[in-house]
Amino acid sequence: MPIANYTELKSVADEVSFGLKEIQVYLGDRNHSAGKVRFPRGYLRTAASVRAQIWYIQDETIKRNLAYAHIQADVFRWLLNRTDISATAKEMVIKEIICLAAAIAETLTRTVALQEKVCGKKKGFNDRCDALKNRGAVSSNTCVELKWLWTKRMNEHIFLADDWEYNHYKMRDCNRAVKALHSLKVEFAKWDEWFEDIDF
Repeated sequence: MPIANYTELKSVADEVSFGLKEIQVYLGDRNHSAGKVRFPRGYLRTAASVRAQIWYIQDETIKRNLAYAHIQADVFRWLLNRTDISATAKEMVIKEIICLAAAIAETLTRTVALQEKVCGKKKGFNDRCDALKNRGAVSSNTCVELKWLWTKRMNEHIFLADDWEYNHYKMRDCNRAVKALHSLKVEFAKWDEWFEDIDF
């Protein structure tokens, strides 16, 4: 029977939690196919749906690899949304989402900047964002948020971290990173310069 209300939802969640705990107690660090839980279908985006969002990317290899990165992000998102993972482990998942969002934003901005001759390969991320803003491809607010995202992801290089990363990543950072990337994709899709060379 489908879940009909939050009371039933809590009951099912409790059953699943108990079952996962029992599997872990029995297997410990061992692996066995009988102990694998079926990942719920329908949560992860399809590669085709992501490619449709970034239709303006001409390089098919980059477009497909960007789609795969979005699917990877969905796995992390599921872990945060469907489990009570906490403390340092939760922070490290948040960090990975931020770093992944920045990597996707870097690839999108670089690819579009080169493809549309906005600026050259030697421009860094922040300069590239400024150039895209000046061409009207992204808004001033999105430009600011992308620069924040780029700064936040610098701890991907662990040796560059100035301090312990304990208690450093919050859900608000995760949400801000995802929102910045979403804004970039939406604004790119609406950029009217894509249509300049089309002969109607």
